[in-house]
Amino acid sequence: MTTVDERNEPESAERADHAMFEAFYRATVTQIFATACRYLYGKTDAANEVVQEGYTAIWRSWASRRSLSLDDNMKYLARIVYFKVVDHFRGTRFTDEFDEVVHYRSDQPAVEDSALTELGILRLVRQHLDHEPPRRRAVALMYFLDGLDVDQIAATLQMSHSTVRTHIERSRKILRRYVAKLDALAEGDRT
Repeated sequence: MTTVDERNEPESAERADHAMFEAFYRATVTQIFATACRYLYGKTDAANEVVQEGYTAIWRSWASRRSLSLDDNMKYLARIVYFKVVDHFRGTRFTDEFDEVVHYRSDQPAVEDSALTELGILRLVRQHLDHEPPRRRAVALMYFLDGLDVDQIAATLQMSHSTVRTHIERSRKILRRYVAKLDALAEGDRT
């Protein structure tokens, strides 16, 4: 005959799993969401969807992952989110939000000319990254925007260090001309 305590053991273990997962979620959601937003160029609806799918996927394997460190689980979740973002780009036609018409009056100060030019250059950078392979785009975003180092990117995306460095160098070569244009604009603003 089973006692009341024995029947409640699975229920209490389930509550503990829920509590551990909730703590993991609270500790990671802000950073994971910010990363997804950067990957998706600020599209918060798509980022919400990708993050939700990521947490759902990790919840399914939580029983085997709950004993791992926060860092290990976060890296695992970041990989899931990365692949969900890739799936998102494959499944939708990316539209550039900067294609809106900018109404510009000729009587506005010249500083706005440089701001519009800077937006144009940044738009070109975004367009360049849009056409890069998903893994190179992810490496570029993690390195140039998130400030992650080669070791962190390699661990998160499960790539070799040399592959990460190659993606960074290829992106750096292409982006160098845009950085030079932005630097020239900044120099012009100071004179």
